[in-house]
Amino acid sequence: MDSSYKILLVDDELMLLELMKKYLTDQGYSITTCSNGSEALRIINKADFSVVISDLRMGEVNGFTVLRHYKERSPHGIGILYTGTGRPDAASHPNVDVFLAKPFELFQLRDLLSQLLEE
Repeated sequence: MDSSYKILLVDDELMLLELMKKYLTDQGYSITTCSNGSEALRIINKADFSVVISDLRMGEVNGFTVLRHYKERSPHGIGILYTGTGRPDAASHPNVDVFLAKPFELFQLRDLLSQLLEE
């Protein structure tokens, strides 16, 4: 995988965040992590990312807000949102390119990224 693809992972569940980071780093991606939405907004202002992958439910700043901010800055970037709560509206949100329902397997995320970044 081309390590020029920079991915921002955003989740307040630190164990999942670290697991995804290790897995995607092993796949060759350059990974930055944030443990909350406020931190993600600051980082999005400072760096460019090919993809932002965010949990929906986090403290004060949720995944919808993170992806909206990302898409305002990088309209052609890929926004992936996931959640374990039943939110049928999440998949059709204008800033969500792909919606994943938790739980999902890491290989599914790997395959999805490979497909999206090849397009």
